[in-house]
Amino acid sequence: MPAAVELKPWKGGGKWLSALDVRDLTGQESRTDRPCVELLAPLGYLPSTAGDLEQLAREGRLSELAPIWCPRGFRCDAASIPRVLWGIYPPWARSNRAAVLHDYLYTVQPCSRERADALFREALLSCGVSPVQAWIMWRAVRLGGGGYWNERTPEAVQAAREHASRNGGSLEVSP
Repeated sequence: MPAAVELKPWKGGGKWLSALDVRDLTGQESRTDRPCVELLAPLGYLPSTAGDLEQLAREGRLSELAPIWCPRGFRCDAASIPRVLWGIYPPWARSNRAAVLHDYLYTVQPCSRERADALFREALLSCGVSPVQAWIMWRAVRLGGGGYWNERTPEAVQAAREHASRNGGSLEVSP
């Protein structure tokens, strides 16, 4: 994990604290051709802040500076984009880190769904996705992500949280 990170507001969303290092498991872990990747190293993201360090301290919001760590070994499909749209929005593109972060937040559920989706949009901007494309992808998860979020049983969420805890993943995200 990084020794020092600049703790003041910046444009374009948060900051990525690590590179994306994955192993492609597509076709190996399932009977479909949907993308499947496994993190070989933790993926870190520091969400943007709404004010300076002193203001956050006065408002009791220092937890917003806590980075989110997706643990080594986490598996996901990256962007859950219908195959018919892959020509326009490939499931593995510039948005890949944001998609992995979003999948992690949906799997472990350390925050509300609304917060997870807002972080996804912010992270897309941090990946260099255009504001229009980031809005479209955010809107898609707002419209289509509820099913997956609500289908997660308490046992499945708990198992994912235990895996994350053993492997250095974040279990809390500021509201």
